[in-house]
Amino acid sequence: GFCTSSESQIWTAVSAVLMLLLGARTWQALSLFWDGAGLLHMMRGEWYDSVSCLVAFSRSAKATRPAEVLEFRHTLVRLMSLCHGAALDELNDSGEENGTLDTIDLLGLDSHTLLFLRQCKDKYRFNRVECLIHFMQTLITEAHDVGTLKIPPPILSRVDQTLSRGLVNVLNAKKICDTRFPFPYAQIIAIFLFLQLVLTPLMVSVIVSTKVWAAILTWVVVFSTFAVNFVAVELENPFGSADNDLPLRHFQQCMNDALMILLHDDADHLPCLSRRAITGFEELFQTRYDMENDVCQQHKMSSALNDLSSVMIMDIQRLSMSMERLDTALQKWTQQMESQEFVLGQTAGVMQQFTQTMNRVTQTGSKEESFAPMVLRPSLPAAPPKPGSAASNRQSDKGPWPLCSNPALFLPTRGDSPKAHLPAGDYADLSMPS
Repeated sequence: GFCTSSESQIWTAVSAVLMLLLGARTWQALSLFWDGAGLLHMMRGEWYDSVSCLVAFSRSAKATRPAEVLEFRHTLVRLMSLCHGAALDELNDSGEENGTLDTIDLLGLDSHTLLFLRQCKDKYRFNRVECLIHFMQTLITEAHDVGTLKIPPPILSRVDQTLSRGLVNVLNAKKICDTRFPFPYAQIIAIFLFLQLVLTPLMVSVIVSTKVWAAILTWVVVFSTFAVNFVAVELENPFGSADNDLPLRHFQQCMNDALMILLHDDADHLPCLSRRAITGFEELFQTRYDMENDVCQQHKMSSALNDLSSVMIMDIQRLSMSMERLDTALQKWTQQMESQEFVLGQTAGVMQQFTQTMNRVTQTGSKEESFAPMVLRPSLPAAPPKPGSAASNRQSDKGPWPLCSNPALFLPTRGDSPKAHLPAGDYADLSMPS
């Protein structure tokens, strides 16, 4: 009893500490996962806002310097797409080769730029994201100097601020990748998991008498604790190419799609009012309530249509069930008709055979009298010859005269004469042999 109580106390203490550590690790891992997703979205938003502002700032120079504006925009979009892909590649620690993320026309940049970016990664071990940010800032400054960006410097400085905030978001996301869960805490959790793995079967075997239930409860407790720990390890670093990581390829594709909008021919379109626009305040204010009423009416109509569609769907389902039942009954009726046709065919065959038999009987009706004595008359042995005749002498040479094999043909029944069993005519003078 003392050993059992001591083991139970140890198991309770180990389980309590283990659950506390696992809860803290899981909460931190989930926080890091959501922080990583938020940082990627903020990075993309800051950088897209920068490129969008620069494209808008270059619109005023499009009439006087169209070639320079076109080259500036395409170069800026390619650099930003490459910068976003390089940032995601920096966060990806799955060990895949570089260049797996799609960019917008990477070969459209000049050879010197591509060669320098390759040397930054392979030779000098520079951060390519920082190099690309510097390239874009240099491009913006040059465009402002030559007149491609006709915008006051205080307003243009906002673009530099958004570029820097995007870079800060990248570094915060990189902090999640570089800073792992503290190793001492991980070791303590591993030790307590091992202790629970050893003590749980002992405690369950004492509490539960059934072997099957003891094994099941042990497996549930041990599996749940190990599973929670593995989930926390999986969520601590949300960047990668595994199934449980954030979809980096999707983020890059969304960024490329957003940048391609800025290169469209209608990106510089200046929106304006149409002739049907309402400019009066009171009328415009009243249309807002009319629109709200229209929206309510639309909601009501949509709900009524949904109800009607649900009723129609139920009716269609019922009709389909009835059709299935009718089809089943039709198949059974078809099978019955086939069986009846088979029986009728057999009956017709029998009737045909009977007709043929009757025809034969009719054709042979003239032979019926000659055929009847052969069937009805019994074949009787011939009467023995009289003694002393030539036939008797010839039979004596062959042996004794054979007797009839069926004596009942010659034996009279009670009250009848001996000749009653004999047919008239051929055997009228036949006498019983001695």
